[in-house]
Amino acid sequence: MQTQATTDTKSPTATAAPSLTEESGAPLYERAEVRHAAVGKGRRVHFSPGNDDTLCGRALTEYLNPDEAAARYGKGHELCIRCVASAEERAYAISLGAVSQLSRAAVQLGDVVGRAFRIDEAALHLFADVTPDARPSLGEVLSITRADRVRFGDTVFGCLPDSVDITAASLGHVLMHSDPYVAAPRPYNSACGCLGCTQAASLPGPVITLATDTPWEACDPTPAASLVLVREGNRTAGSAPRNADTPDVLAALAALEPLQLATVTDGHDHTGRDEFDEQAHGALVQPRCAGLVTVYWLIGGLYVTGEDRKPHRVELRSIAARLRAEGWRVDPGSIRCVNAWRPTAEV
Repeated sequence: MQTQATTDTKSPTATAAPSLTEESGAPLYERAEVRHAAVGKGRRVHFSPGNDDTLCGRALTEYLNPDEAAARYGKGHELCIRCVASAEERAYAISLGAVSQLSRAAVQLGDVVGRAFRIDEAALHLFADVTPDARPSLGEVLSITRADRVRFGDTVFGCLPDSVDITAASLGHVLMHSDPYVAAPRPYNSACGCLGCTQAASLPGPVITLATDTPWEACDPTPAASLVLVREGNRTAGSAPRNADTPDVLAALAALEPLQLATVTDGHDHTGRDEFDEQAHGALVQPRCAGLVTVYWLIGGLYVTGEDRKPHRVELRSIAARLRAEGWRVDPGSIRCVNAWRPTAEV
């Protein structure tokens, strides 16, 4: 009835949320369950999961205890930015595991957490009760995934019965919404008082609210492990889709390789004043004027820590260093971002 578009998607390395230092009350190496390590005589401190390799893929020379690592920082050594990014991803996966053991198992063991399906003519009739403007088109790819992996900007078509396992899930199992909605996931608020949140009080296990703005004028809280059918939102890596083809942005992204890039939609608000995707992690480039860009580092979708609004200084220093190495002129004085001019720009 439908054609599976790709092989089952394994859990990718999860998008990281916590900051390098204390946002969750513990240092990153503890939250990521890694050890400090050194590689040769290099001036970088690395992280290792304890397998004699670093998170950035190099063979380590020795493990360092926290005091030894701190002593190296005091001598001007810096953390390997690739190890930092990988450690943050591990920490986020582990934080999910604290809420849902299935989430953690999916990251650690590579369990199937999603299935992709390409819509063919035989599958189109399954969407007969869906609002015509919202129906998928022939050849479009939709995914069945866990509710806690739905991202800001995804379109939610429906849910699957709890009895259906992800390994056997198909489009025929989906209980379709007649009017799909755009997701904006957030923690479940038991004090909300709307019909959806009131009914969700009896749901088993951890619950996530997929959206507060739905066609039925109530929130849509769903068990985190429940399966839903989604169309992925239009996202690009390293910049909003509307800026993806801007020459200055493309030049900056090339200079930042191989730094991790945040994937965002046009609606993502990195300041947190409006809707944002908590799974967006990495560098985000915005064009300013001819030759000038601003680069942010996002963790948990934000360019500063959630509560104390502190910048991600280590990552920003790495960004500035990479751009300078490629001939960009970095403006001094920016605390929460990096403002830089292209080498070819007339300033």
